[in-house]
Amino acid sequence: MNQSALDAVRAATTQARAEAELTEAEGRLSAGLVQALRDSGVFRMWVPTELGGSGVDPLTAIGAVEALATADASAGWCAMIGLTSGALAGLLPEAGARAVYEPGPDVIVGGTLAPSGTAAVTGDGYVVNGRWAFASGSVHSDWLFGGCVLIKDEQPLLRADGRPEMRMLFMPTSALEIVDNWDVMGLRGTASNDFTASELFVPEHLALALDTPPWPGGPLWRIPPLTLVFPPMAAVPLGIARAAITELVALAAEKVPYRSNRRLAERDTAQSMVARAEAAVRSARAFLFEAVRHIWDTVQREEPVSLQQRAVARLAGVNAAHAAADAVDICYQAGGATSIQSGNLLQRAFRDVHVATQSVVLSYTGWETVGRVLLGLEPDTPLI
Repeated sequence: MNQSALDAVRAATTQARAEAELTEAEGRLSAGLVQALRDSGVFRMWVPTELGGSGVDPLTAIGAVEALATADASAGWCAMIGLTSGALAGLLPEAGARAVYEPGPDVIVGGTLAPSGTAAVTGDGYVVNGRWAFASGSVHSDWLFGGCVLIKDEQPLLRADGRPEMRMLFMPTSALEIVDNWDVMGLRGTASNDFTASELFVPEHLALALDTPPWPGGPLWRIPPLTLVFPPMAAVPLGIARAAITELVALAAEKVPYRSNRRLAERDTAQSMVARAEAAVRSARAFLFEAVRHIWDTVQREEPVSLQQRAVARLAGVNAAHAAADAVDICYQAGGATSIQSGNLLQRAFRDVHVATQSVVLSYTGWETVGRVLLGLEPDTPLI
């Protein structure tokens, strides 16, 4: 793991923690915090080195997201979105990647994979229309991508297997309309708004197909794109859980529960609960890092990543998210009535972690997807 890269995010981590309540109240990261994240280098970690990116290993990237999420879940989530979106530059045509990152490797990219738009094929590009949901970091991203079904002669283009032909179209945020509709219980500071495009021309070199071979060199680009970008998502709930445990330990050292003459830390139930939470987080984190390390070792030997490895990495991510949610629930319960107070970190951790686990990548459906592979069946979704 690259310690210098982790050290670089420390200042942003400090600022994210200090601004956590402001971030939630405003529903977005402050301009100063966004700049601190840019300066930390987190957005350039997976931008191709040919474009000035730092090309850090996946374990370092996961650790950086986890550290930021421990400070503030919304900051960690937005950092994760920008970091993982940078990796998609390796799948864009090289001309498109250079156009996006012409100002430098700290350009912020976000968006959504869901094919909620259409892209009508023209001679040298596409005319895009659509509305996409859950675009985290929408208000501070320089570019947003949206999944689109390709249209020609007013009919969807079909692949050989009968499925619609799809692309992810990269669009400058300045050409889009951001719909201010992110009003949810947790991760409130991520500004995960909808965005729309109307009759927007997008040149061909800004269209990405996930099955396109990457143009950059190096081991990072030998990892299948979804296998690369999914594990950092699980780092966010792990960071939330770590913050919740830290908060509970501090609370237990001082709090004397109602009708008790002992501090919470001295009570058997609290001791058992904090131990269970700690075990859940540590074991899930170890599994996640083990799965990713196995893949990283494989690609460094220039060997292909197997379907089994991809499935185990997805399993480790889903497990980490749900183990973290369980740990936060334990901490929330152990904190008693203190946990429900609006200024207490435990109530925010409870809300944030349960929004994170509703993500399609981290949700309970991931158990079924991985289970199919473990039982020798073909996956029923490309999200693996």
